[in-house]
Amino acid sequence: SVAVAVRSSGVAEDLADDSFAGLHDTVLDVVGEEAVLAAVRRCWASQWTARAVAYRQARGYGHGDALAVVVQRMVAADAAGVMFTANPLSTATDEIVINASWGLGEAIVSGITTPDQFTLARGDLRVKERVLGSKEVQVPPGAGEPRETPAADRERFALTDEQLARLGELGRRVQAFHGEVPQDIEWALAGEQLHLLQTRPVTGVDLTWDAELEYWQRRPVGPDDQLWTRAWSDAIWNGGCTPLMYTLRAHVYTDGQGEAMSVWGHEELGSLRLFKYHKGTPYYNCAVERAMLSTAFPITRPGMLAMVPPAWHEEILAERFSLLDYARLQARCQFLAPSNGLTSWRRQVDRYLVDGLERANGLPDAELARLSDAELERHLGEMNAYDCAYMADVWSAFLLQARDAMGLLGVILAKWYRGGRARVFTDLLTGVPRPTATQIENAALWELAQGILGSPTLSRAFAAHPGAAFFTAAADSEDGPAWLERYRAFLAEHGHRGHANRDVYHPRRAEDPALDYRALAAFVAAGETERPSAKEQAVEARRQRVVAEVAEDLRGGTFGALRAQIFLATMDYVMTFLLFRDDERHWLDRVTFSIKRAFKEVGRRLRARGLLEREDDLYFLSDHELFSLLHGSPPSALLDAKIAARRRHFERLEAGGSNPMYVQHDRDADHRFDVAPGAEAGDGVLRGLGTSGGAAEGTARVIRTLEEIGRVAPGEILVVNATDPGWTPVFLVIGAVVIETGGLLAHGSCLAREYGMPAVHLPGATAAIPDGATVRVNGDSGTVEVVSALEQVAA
Repeated sequence: SVAVAVRSSGVAEDLADDSFAGLHDTVLDVVGEEAVLAAVRRCWASQWTARAVAYRQARGYGHGDALAVVVQRMVAADAAGVMFTANPLSTATDEIVINASWGLGEAIVSGITTPDQFTLARGDLRVKERVLGSKEVQVPPGAGEPRETPAADRERFALTDEQLARLGELGRRVQAFHGEVPQDIEWALAGEQLHLLQTRPVTGVDLTWDAELEYWQRRPVGPDDQLWTRAWSDAIWNGGCTPLMYTLRAHVYTDGQGEAMSVWGHEELGSLRLFKYHKGTPYYNCAVERAMLSTAFPITRPGMLAMVPPAWHEEILAERFSLLDYARLQARCQFLAPSNGLTSWRRQVDRYLVDGLERANGLPDAELARLSDAELERHLGEMNAYDCAYMADVWSAFLLQARDAMGLLGVILAKWYRGGRARVFTDLLTGVPRPTATQIENAALWELAQGILGSPTLSRAFAAHPGAAFFTAAADSEDGPAWLERYRAFLAEHGHRGHANRDVYHPRRAEDPALDYRALAAFVAAGETERPSAKEQAVEARRQRVVAEVAEDLRGGTFGALRAQIFLATMDYVMTFLLFRDDERHWLDRVTFSIKRAFKEVGRRLRARGLLEREDDLYFLSDHELFSLLHGSPPSALLDAKIAARRRHFERLEAGGSNPMYVQHDRDADHRFDVAPGAEAGDGVLRGLGTSGGAAEGTARVIRTLEEIGRVAPGEILVVNATDPGWTPVFLVIGAVVIETGGLLAHGSCLAREYGMPAVHLPGATAAIPDGATVRVNGDSGTVEVVSALEQVAA
């Protein structure tokens, strides 16, 4: 008299990529021995249906494996359904998704009804979203056949909040029992008794466990409908971002902003989360940027809208601005925190950039290897705290003082300047009063290249031994020892630089001399060229002439002398910031490299203990996950899955892929804001944003990775997704640059202005501009014209 379910279970089911879902039979409400035996035979036979055989054949599985049969007592379910302990739609691992309907879960599993859907926050089991399903039909216990659901039951949810919380807790317990691997659960509710019918790992979902990388966040999650943008990363944090880099740097940035907002008296800004990690990209909170823009002068806001969606622009531009509130903000900066004042921030950072080099260098590798696990973790904590303190000291300089100085310069030119220069703003920013850290670094590389060009023996060794092998071969050449001594001095000062992107994943020149071989190859290919300082001085002399021209123009108007003095003071302040920004990156890369070397020691120990398989696995775990392993947590299949999934997304981005510009609910939100996919392929004029003035015509060289930098010939147009320190030597030989990401203050744009060449920000450029085509780049109009494509040139 006992009703049972007879369920088939293939031994190859529920693998990572192949679930076999719905291929084998299940028979419900079976009563009596003969009926059970018949159902068992039916289940076994279902492995030989055409669909099951075809499925196995297509995926390379054999046909001789047995099929298990599970017999379970039927539950007289009032409601039933499925529960995923990770969201299969958004891949978020901090959400639980539940489908529920009346009667047996068969109606949901077989797809004959539309269930209710609930999304729960995994942390506190609150209901984030509920969608009422039509629940057209149900399968009542013992009835065997589906029947229509009464109208009243269609219009009400099948589960209460209290029942949802109990179900979510069950899901958390089941996931914990299975080593925290997300589970696909079938459940039933009979009266108030919950029944766990089946659980298996979630399959066919690209989980990356991004939510676990937010463990350090001290601020509340915030509204469920928050909008996040990739624009901040495009400008500041280009390229893929590994989990290790994110948990280090996003933490530092967040603490820096929190300190600054407290000084400003804007605690409400400090309470918002700044970042979230999504499939290899750090996303910035659009609500934070919107609140920041409310502190800016209205006349300067039009040029500051890159990190908020176009649909918001009109309201932001119209938001009220209080001069009294702004004065109060500046007073708080000046008197409550000396490092945040109008001028004091620059003196403060000298403690880091000039006096703090020894601490920024961290510990030598040999000393790191001697530290105990506890001391190594403590050292990393101290380096991270040092990084945080620096960010707190410079955050207002970047977000307030420099922002408003640049804005004031734009206002001065728009309101007072009557001259005819269409691109006067970028002309004033093209050049710098003294060599920056990057220019000094590039000049030193140029000198090393001249040493190779001036030595026949070194030139032969350079040609015969590409890559890192050259530095070994050079030791055996006549001029090699003296040249290598100069190169080692160069490494001592700049060994922490030369990497492709900001991420700690990428090697620095101190780790891989092949980086410098590629940089030197660009200079050697160019032959004997003019000393970089000569070009830099010419660019700066031109800038000084433009400054004098604008000042003279202002003197001819109302209150001319006063206006000219205000302009000159503003220019000095802006140039002070631009110099600091470049020097700061050189210093910050030094700190980051010191932290990286310490984490490499963590990784070395974990590999020696058999806890990590590959040398670079450490970059795909958070610092918290790495320290847990260091403390003795055992390796697991879950850990391997995290590393593999996160690596896959990082490598996709590094290969030129991209994530959406906007994300909401962990899903692509670009369609909401009509985000253009970028430049369209084909001949013609492509329109972007000019970030450095001037015009140039030449051969387009589309470069997707730093390893290809040797392909760039003198005078060519570099077309690239983004640039960072490893790319900078090529700026001494190219004629112009077209960059897909960033804006006016992006790394490549700043370098282009320092070296006096045209630059255009053009999304989609690497796909739209054919490699080898002849192009005209106009930094004044922000256009790139494809004059002749490669196939036309060949013809």
